[in-house]
Amino acid sequence: MVKEFLVDENIEEGAKLIYELDQNNFRIDAALWFYFTEAEEWRLIIATPIIDKKGPLSAYRKVIELIKKEKIFFYTPIRKLTILSPHDPLIKLLKIAIKTEPSSITRIRFQNNVINNVPIDDALIYRIQ
Repeated sequence: MVKEFLVDENIEEGAKLIYELDQNNFRIDAALWFYFTEAEEWRLIIATPIIDKKGPLSAYRKVIELIKKEKIFFYTPIRKLTILSPHDPLIKLLKIAIKTEPSSITRIRFQNNVINNVPIDDALIYRIQ
């Protein structure tokens, strides 16, 4: 198995998407690239309460409209975007270990860790609160 690399273009596109979502008053509780070991791929995860209030279709629709409008994601296939509830077990688990400022867009690398006996192979965290 060869681990898929997270390249600079993906990292910058993720940061740009978060910035644009912030500018459009789309609430983000967590945003990060997460390496799914079993699938052997990186996915950009955005956790938003919109999932709980209006459902996943509404959340995906808003994000995809913004991606088209701002011409983001030239390097990242849209299938690598995952939108979750802030109450998702993965997000709750990561919140145990890391917290950032509410409006931050950081780039915290979180590799080879274990939280509550759950292994975290690799993640690049922009925001988690």
